Amino acid sequence: MTHKHQGWIAEKLEEARSAPAFLQALFNGHPDMLFVIDAQGCIVAANSNSLANLHYTRTELEGKPLEMLVPPALRTRHAEHMRHYFRHPMGRTMASGISLSILDAQSIETPIDIQLWPFATGRLQYVLAICRSLEPEMARRQMHIHALVETAHDYAVNLLDTEGRILTWNEGAQRMYGLSSAEALGKDYSVLFTAAESASGIPIRHLENARAMTSVVENKGWRHIADGSKIWAEVRTSAVRNTAGQVTGFVHVLHDATQHKKIEEDLRTANQTLSNNAASLEERVHERTKELEETLEELEKSKREIESYAARVAYDLREKDVLLREIHHRVKNNLQVMQSLMKMRARNVASPEAREAVESAIQRVHVIAAVHEKLYQTPDISCLSLPEYIRVVVEGAVNSGSEVADQIEVKIEADELPIAVDIAVPLGLLVNELVLNSLKHGFKDHIRGRIAVSITGDAGRRRLVIEDNGCGLPPEFDVGKCNSMGLKLAVSLAARLGGELRFSSSPGCRVEAELTRL
Repeated sequence: MTHKHQGWIAEKLEEARSAPAFLQALFNGHPDMLFVIDAQGCIVAANSNSLANLHYTRTELEGKPLEMLVPPALRTRHAEHMRHYFRHPMGRTMASGISLSILDAQSIETPIDIQLWPFATGRLQYVLAICRSLEPEMARRQMHIHALVETAHDYAVNLLDTEGRILTWNEGAQRMYGLSSAEALGKDYSVLFTAAESASGIPIRHLENARAMTSVVENKGWRHIADGSKIWAEVRTSAVRNTAGQVTGFVHVLHDATQHKKIEEDLRTANQTLSNNAASLEERVHERTKELEETLEELEKSKREIESYAARVAYDLREKDVLLREIHHRVKNNLQVMQSLMKMRARNVASPEAREAVESAIQRVHVIAAVHEKLYQTPDISCLSLPEYIRVVVEGAVNSGSEVADQIEVKIEADELPIAVDIAVPLGLLVNELVLNSLKHGFKDHIRGRIAVSITGDAGRRRLVIEDNGCGLPPEFDVGKCNSMGLKLAVSLAARLGGELRFSSSPGCRVEAELTRL
């Protein structure tokens, strides 16, 4: 027996009405341990697998601080990381190379890998933590890699994102730069350079050169470190690329090669002395050469280990890119399923007012789905093109809100700039509500008409203007006294984008707002 599928869900499940029950089944049926943590570091929810593996009851775990599951030796550092994380929340995939353990009710430690996924409901910030118990061999390897990087006293190893923000911080970095992980993580990596170097644009040039080259960008020279001492620094910056050759991050390594440099200088001195006293210094030169060869062998070994770690990090970053694209694709499919279900429901609604409300909701879901569809299709999954997105929103509103869409002329003018998801959703919903309002009230007699939408201006002062040549506003119109849900939503969305809607009629309707957060 087979089931038809639409998107990722079976057709029989599409007819299920108990969405909370379905989400609960996904949460409690997940094979890993799942926790929802709030911004105060308390466990809001834990799935059934967490309770079973850690031997806790739900009452003993939920509502309690997360640190009860953290080994005592790591609690101080964990609290610092938790505060920093909620100030700068970001997703983190499995296999990040960080060594972690979790305590059960009997205080037994279990090695785990963890994936973090931040989200918000209203004004409340949460993070979903997916914890997976590691096989002993995998745990041992991960701890070895982590220990190698964390305790590399002479190597400052930092992973950077595509914008140059610092993602990892080891002991060597703290020694050489004098910054704690809380002070460094999430900051632009220009903090690793002197003020003079940053002013001359050296950090930017390093990343540009690494991005343009397929090989490692290297720089050497003397520099002062946090404790005031002077070291010979060998800096290597390389781009991490995905299978398509696109840059997904950078690896920045500073090696304190002072000892190596001193050995080289000693060797040159010995050779100079040898030229004057060849016979008496021959034994010394032999010893120095042997020391140098041993040092080079150790350096080569360390280099191979770090290159192996860097290759693993590159693979993890490529996997993260694939995962994010899959998430956007699935969210878009889920929203389309919601639209289909709402359309089916709307056909059976007898009340015209209720049917109109459902159809408005369908169009709002379409606007949100368009964001995820565009992000899935664009090379840069962190933002999308403003003109392309606004055109999709306006055309969707015209097609759904007018019975004579072919008689409505649409003109769109928008500056070419990328916009992030947190701006795209409220902006799309705002444009959608105002265009639907023009179609509903300005062309209610189905006359031929024109709607113009423009978003132009400088950053922080972009002006949104939507105007039509319809019948205009009634003389007594006051948006503050209007009971329309669509206009109330539009006013709220404009405020969220840092603007205030202004309505005028000459002779059609004109709505404009200066959006300071766009």
